Amino acid sequence: MTRLFGLALSALILVSLALPLTTTATRAADDTTANPDRPTVEKWVRDYLVNNPEVIVEALEVLQNRQQAMEQRQQRDLIAAMNLQFADDPLTYVAGNPDGDVTIYEFFDYKCGYCKKALATVLELLEDDKNLRFVMMELPILSEESGLAAKAALAAIDQGKYFEFHNNLMMARGTLSEGRIFEMATAAGMDAAKLAKRMQDKDIEAALTRNQQLAVGLGIRGTPGFIVGDTILRGALPIDDFRAAIKDARAQ
Repeated sequence: MTRLFGLALSALILVSLALPLTTTATRAADDTTANPDRPTVEKWVRDYLVNNPEVIVEALEVLQNRQQAMEQRQQRDLIAAMNLQFADDPLTYVAGNPDGDVTIYEFFDYKCGYCKKALATVLELLEDDKNLRFVMMELPILSEESGLAAKAALAAIDQGKYFEFHNNLMMARGTLSEGRIFEMATAAGMDAAKLAKRMQDKDIEAALTRNQQLAVGLGIRGTPGFIVGDTILRGALPIDDFRAAIKDARAQ
């Protein structure tokens, strides 16, 4: 808000300056206000703002609306680019129907309690709607364990066990140490040694960095964050909110 206020005030000052200057330009040459000095101009601006405070509010509203519209355009452009980028990305797992008519992205952290709560909603949506393309986006932001779990999940793609392993990690309570993660991997039928080696590869680290950059660009500062079509939803929302967003996406 401070930044918006500053921008609005700057614009307002320019407008208010123009008003007295235009008036003085028509006055007689002997009028001392024809060439005002800085203190005079500052007084005009102050008097204008004091006498017309509602203009500041109006300017702020216009500026906020313009900024929101610009951010929405930028977000839509970024989502469109993501749809192309992740069409065939080996380190991005797609659940549901790969050819579904509505794409949902979920940004999540395996140590996030709200993400764990949202898992039941995600599974119900996938069960009820067979035309959803659900893109999984690891966003480990809460702890070192978050990063370990995210790397392990991405490494599990090579062994064909991603979604089962993802759900197990999401349902896990307590610590997600390296040892426990490998125990869970073995229980899911994976080769833990291969998983550990794959977790060290640079492309996995690069994928997580990319996800973090995308989240920043989309204004997703916490988890879980969802994109349904081109609508951003934040938090573990009721399933009806997702269904409404899916319906809107199909209508578009």
